[in-house]
Amino acid sequence: LRKDSNAAGVTKFRLYTAGPTTIRVELSMNASGNIVADGTTVLAGYSADTWYVFRLTLNTSGSTYKVAYSTDTYGSAGTFSADTSDIAMTNTGNIGSVLLDVDAGGTSLYDYISPTSPFTAPAATLPRKALLGVGI
Repeated sequence: LRKDSNAAGVTKFRLYTAGPTTIRVELSMNASGNIVADGTTVLAGYSADTWYVFRLTLNTSGSTYKVAYSTDTYGSAGTFSADTSDIAMTNTGNIGSVLLDVDAGGTSLYDYISPTSPFTAPAATLPRKALLGVGI
């Protein structure tokens, strides 16, 4: 994800159950300059016009997830920040769809969504299907 302003608008990445009516996970770059996942601050004070890659590790049976981020270059060895503590998912059910949502206020960019790492050296301790790379 990339946003050209950290003081206007909100860029949201959401995971839903089977239809786009029940949110399970929401990650946003907000107008207060923070990156937030369902009320938990992932990064206070993100930089405008900087690509952020996010790794979401989901536990749908436990209804929790963790978030890590990186600003490393696509194709590099890339490293992620430490994972957040477990964040409670908003609702129950399997993940069925993704929604990218932008509120007015600046330009937001989405570039890459995948179940694998966008870096050449994905984290060896996580199963490939647990990685969701967004950005770069």
